[in-house]
Amino acid sequence: MAYAETRADIGGKLLRFIQDNLLPDELMAGFGPDTPLLESGILDSLSTARLLNFIRDEFGTTVPLSMIDALSFENVESIVAMIGRIGPVGRSD
Repeated sequence: MAYAETRADIGGKLLRFIQDNLLPDELMAGFGPDTPLLESGILDSLSTARLLNFIRDEFGTTVPLSMIDALSFENVESIVAMIGRIGPVGRSD
């Protein structure tokens, strides 16, 4: 059975992944969907690769190289929008 995830579901999963795996303790307070990921140093090349793997594994979505840019990874909201532009998110169980 296939299901599609809402933007809120995707955003929540991305926030949790970043908080649990990429976010330094000193940036935990005030972290949210509009927190700048690049400017604050949360995303660097290694953490971006980890995030791309999470997106692929969790949502079944491979981000094309042409979409890996500062605008698409500005914050969690922009990542959710980018995933939406790639196409339907879902997987078969």
